[in-house]
Amino acid sequence: MNEMKIAFFRSNGDSLSTEYNILINEDMKDYAGKWVAVLGKQIIADNSSLSKLLKFVEKKYEGKKPMFTRVQKGNVAMY
Repeated sequence: MNEMKIAFFRSNGDSLSTEYNILINEDMKDYAGKWVAVLGKQIIADNSSLSKLLKFVEKKYEGKKPMFTRVQKGNVAMY
């Protein structure tokens, strides 16, 4: 079984349940090695550079609080 490693962070401590469910149920192989921004039930942006992703999201989604995560390359089982 091929699954991707996912490391989560959100600075304001809000619940990650909606965003987490999206990442668990999505095929993340196209995002391997990239940072992704998730807002509600949608992946809204991705980039290999976190700083570029943050700038884009801050400009386009001003006032919103998406979750950011980096999708690792390689196989891992999620528990």
